[in-house]
Amino acid sequence: GMGEKSILEIANALKNGDDITKIKGIAYITKELDTISDYEEIASYEEVKENKLSYAKATLTQFQNQDPIGSKTLIQKHNDRYLVVNPPQMPLGEKELDHVYSLSYTYTYHPMYEDKGIPALNEVKFSITHNRGCFGECNFCALTFHQGRKVTSRSVDSVVKEAEKMTSFKDFKGYIHDIG
Repeated sequence: GMGEKSILEIANALKNGDDITKIKGIAYITKELDTISDYEEIASYEEVKENKLSYAKATLTQFQNQDPIGSKTLIQKHNDRYLVVNPPQMPLGEKELDHVYSLSYTYTYHPMYEDKGIPALNEVKFSITHNRGCFGECNFCALTFHQGRKVTSRSVDSVVKEAEKMTSFKDFKGYIHDIG
């Protein structure tokens, strides 16, 4: 999922010496399951790797547990360890989204890519994210898995401010590719 809330909770927990394994929206590896309750175990990695039906059932279970209110913790065995996937965080509200998109992003790739660039960035550099989430649940799309089913939007003022900021970029060509 989108990690803003989880990252802050992890940072605070680590600062205070608290356990991070109960934080929503994270996954971790463990050898013991004694501290985990109300979970659903999906077929092991070894099984889903070899069996298409097991893979499909595991994917369905993951899909059915994308709701931040009613989802269970998911467990998948892999050799002598377990992957634990906690239920997702609640989606950000309008003010939280506005704050996230008001941060000082560079709108470019990391300097390590300077020699080659990232051609795909050209398609999205002058795009604005207006909302997160999708209720469509399309078979070909994973948006529900990482943004959730609930659609939340930014304020008009926030979107306009970002558009105005883009017009000051030296490579701005006078149009915004997409607002979506």
